[in-house]
Amino acid sequence: MVNPGAFRGSRWDFLIQEMEGYIKAVEEGCAAEFIADVVRHSLKRYPLSLAHNVEPSPDHLAAVDNHMPDPEVVMPDEDELSFVEYEKVQLKFAEDQRNLKFRAEQIRHWLRYQYVKQNDMSAKDTGADNPWTILLHCLTGVGLSKPRKPQAFALWYKANTADVNDAWKAHMETMNGSGCAILPGQRAAGFHSFKSKTYNKLLGAEKKSWEDLAAEEHEVAMKDFEDKLNAPISQEPKDLQSCLERLPSIVKPLIDIIVEETGCPVSIYVGGPQPADGGCLHIASFHGGKTLGMVKQNFIEAEQANMKHYILPVYSNFLKRCFTVDMCRAQALPSDTPTLESIGFASDGDGITLHTIDGDLYNSAGGKELISANQSTMTAKATQPTVTAMKKTTTKATKAWEAPVKKSSEV
Repeated sequence: MVNPGAFRGSRWDFLIQEMEGYIKAVEEGCAAEFIADVVRHSLKRYPLSLAHNVEPSPDHLAAVDNHMPDPEVVMPDEDELSFVEYEKVQLKFAEDQRNLKFRAEQIRHWLRYQYVKQNDMSAKDTGADNPWTILLHCLTGVGLSKPRKPQAFALWYKANTADVNDAWKAHMETMNGSGCAILPGQRAAGFHSFKSKTYNKLLGAEKKSWEDLAAEEHEVAMKDFEDKLNAPISQEPKDLQSCLERLPSIVKPLIDIIVEETGCPVSIYVGGPQPADGGCLHIASFHGGKTLGMVKQNFIEAEQANMKHYILPVYSNFLKRCFTVDMCRAQALPSDTPTLESIGFASDGDGITLHTIDGDLYNSAGGKELISANQSTMTAKATQPTVTAMKKTTTKATKAWEAPVKKSSEV
């Protein structure tokens, strides 16, 4: 059963019904738009004014129409309220915005978690297909169980189950006929004792053969265990993309443990080609630990501008010395493959970022070529040395209405 997490009752039922649409949206590269619709539909059923642990009435849920326009937020006339009253309205607006952002992030995280869980690599068996299980075992000792040597007695019983069970039934009938019936509560212990005595009656040579078989099976199981630990990890682009998709579920828990155990903030950077994005270079970063004070922020929330201005350019230059254009092209998957961006990989609130690296890369001939991140294609460029600047992008945000600001006449 799927873990309900922060959502229970009808809220959980609602999100479960949206999973099929979310999976399709991920495949089509429009997960962000789908999540926005899910949030809007959720607010129709569970408005922010309703406590998260309170269920709405069945009549309210039945009356919800997803196609009905959302009510417009009407602000009171500033001139009709005192400064104190209008300040309360402003504070209420800010609180609603925080709650809305938190609820939307909860829904996004829940959908992404369920998507990753349904495609979890832990269900696979071999080391080549299961690198994260191997990593988990190396770090914590769990994930893979070292085989134990089977008991010769257990192998003997497994091979002779029918005969032993028939002999036990005959023994039970004999005991009942002699007036010494075995009580129901004693039958399990009696059966185990009966099996042991039967095995011990075997000739020494026969018991030795079962012991040799147990040693042989243990040797085979240990070899298989070692093969799983030491098997080379698949370098196929589709497998590399799958590993990238599951990075948050591996790296973030590891970071959180380090932060908790050491009390130190932790950052991990992963950079390289993203097969689903035509092999373009990307930098994924994971951060744990928060600032002091009332408003606690992780590294991304506190230093986003400095990270983009200083850290990303430096690390981008390093990655360009690790990969050539030809290496990136070799990793490219078909253009209809869902990218990390389309599945909602990044989350500032969780301390997870994803950035595309623009600019030139060297090719195998020693020249340079331009990677086009927007089109996921690589365009030939002159081979002479060039100086590449980081591309600055700005995003214009459109708000339905501005937060009310009351000007005091006493200033």
